[in-house]
Amino acid sequence: EKRIKIINLCLDAKKLIASNKYQEAEKIYEKACRIAENVYRQTMSNKDSKTLFECYMKMAEFYKDINPNFELLQRWYQKIVYLKNTTCNTRASLEEYHEFLEWYVSTLFLMKDNHKYSDMVTYGFRMKNKAKSLYIKTKTIEDIKFVILANLFIAEGYCHIDKKLKAYYYYKLVATKMEKIYFTILDEGLKYDLIDVYQKLSDLTNKKILKILNRKWSMKKQILKGAD
Repeated sequence: EKRIKIINLCLDAKKLIASNKYQEAEKIYEKACRIAENVYRQTMSNKDSKTLFECYMKMAEFYKDINPNFELLQRWYQKIVYLKNTTCNTRASLEEYHEFLEWYVSTLFLMKDNHKYSDMVTYGFRMKNKAKSLYIKTKTIEDIKFVILANLFIAEGYCHIDKKLKAYYYYKLVATKMEKIYFTILDEGLKYDLIDVYQKLSDLTNKKILKILNRKWSMKKQILKGAD
């Protein structure tokens, strides 16, 4: 009965959106999400997890495309990440785990756009822990890239909240890992990504106590830019 109720509520909300009744549609979508959450908590079934995900997606689409509000959109992205986390902890294929990490990436980019830099650091660490767990199993370049990306978000978040030493540490960590991959596969796109990281490190070491390290990163950037 509750599952049928969720379907009907979503249909009602869709009709209201077609009539430009956005506020009423918003409330009905929220009600559908609450019911779906309650059902999933009771059953923890794969079917009800998918239903809840679909409800969250409708809310996300509402705040992204229909009645844009990117702070509320972030909230629903975070709910999607939390839901994906519960399912990936128990029964995830490699494809599903990658999708889970991609949701982390989308959420972190949204946090960046919303200037939620402390959230970026927090979620960056969470993503890093999940990505490292995957990389330990697969040892693939594709999966170490998720770890690198998490470190980039952490570094940028620290940079914006004026924790320069911590930002330096994580950008340096990124540079070290990217160098290892680049000099193994010599990918042109990765080369320019690495140059960007060298620039970040050069900018961070341009003042105060890190000044002594500036020449190192400036030289690395120039050498890589000048490489054939």
